[in-house]
Amino acid sequence: ANSDKAMKGTGFPVEVKDLTKRVRTVLMATAQMQAHHTDPERLLELQLSLANSYASTPELRHTWLVTMARNHEINGNISEAACCHLHIAALMAEYLKLKGSELIIWGAESFAKISRNIPRDEKGLKLDSGAQDSQYTETTLLEQLKNCADFLDRSERLECLGELYRLIVPILEHRRDFPGLIQSYEHLAQAYQRVIEFNRNGKRLLGRFYRVIFYGQMYFEDEHGVEYIFKEPKVTTLSEISFRMKKQFEDKFGSNVVKMIMDSNQVVAHELDPKMAYI
Repeated sequence: ANSDKAMKGTGFPVEVKDLTKRVRTVLMATAQMQAHHTDPERLLELQLSLANSYASTPELRHTWLVTMARNHEINGNISEAACCHLHIAALMAEYLKLKGSELIIWGAESFAKISRNIPRDEKGLKLDSGAQDSQYTETTLLEQLKNCADFLDRSERLECLGELYRLIVPILEHRRDFPGLIQSYEHLAQAYQRVIEFNRNGKRLLGRFYRVIFYGQMYFEDEHGVEYIFKEPKVTTLSEISFRMKKQFEDKFGSNVVKMIMDSNQVVAHELDPKMAYI
């Protein structure tokens, strides 16, 4: 592309470079997904990189966001699944806005109060003239927004429902869908009642967080000595996350090389056995 005289002074060489970069990301991530299929956190990171590499191809980005949402749901991470579905809704809205929809004149920026990541990640959509038109309509967007409401309810992120219904209600009003409006307002009323109860009794459990560090250059390579914060569903205990991680890495490295360090004392890395994998 760079040496083609007819293409000099056009945007074509840059587009070719961008394409080869995206193809490389896809190939690398696909290969790594096979290598890390037993590591749910790493697998989802790779799926995110694939979704991001398809930022200008709505249907492919949509596909990987759906895959991520499904995996989060299987792992019990409903808040994260809800986020994936919200990103899909924003992607649809952005597409319809750029396509000149009469009703959907708002895009990803309308989700900013739910999560500031959404407009940051979904505003980059470009409608490539050579790309096949997506099958997004106002009806599919409405269905996706309702799906988001269901996931926000299940994840107990109830305060976000008000912002979401501010997008749903005008579509229902435009369609004169009165049963849909009744259902929406009833859902909001029930959600806010639950928020009052949560605030009163303090029994909402949105996850537990654990500090995890890996030691062992031979096994963890670039992750040796790196500290992570793991978010676990609801009331996951220390023994549960320890058992999961021990089994996960024993399946990968072998049962006689993985050791768990359970206390909170400072670990001196150079005093550890280099032939072992420590968590």
